[in-house]
Amino acid sequence: MADILTERVSFPANGEEMPGYLARPEGDGPFPGVIVVQEWWGLDDHIQDVCRRFAREGYAALAPDLYRGKVTSEPDEAESSGLTVLGEAALLAALDRARTGRMGEPIKAS
Repeated sequence: MADILTERVSFPANGEEMPGYLARPEGDGPFPGVIVVQEWWGLDDHIQDVCRRFAREGYAALAPDLYRGKVTSEPDEAESSGLTVLGEAALLAALDRARTGRMGEPIKAS
């Protein structure tokens, strides 16, 4: 199993700083990269684990924290919080969609 490094990061997105979680192989890059889009629950342990699994396979994996630290396990809270729409808008504003791939569950918008 490859050694990896993980860290909380921030990066410029649409004129402000976007927090995120980065996992990458240990050592000198550059590495191929993937953006891991969180589910509507937020940047939870599962999404961080997905990033770590990509890193063990040789990728730098970044999960933007679209809800800025808020996490839930309750469907009603996730749906009614309004965070789903804000999160998707923040993600789309931060990406060059012509040069970006993504994987993850769809974020439901009410």
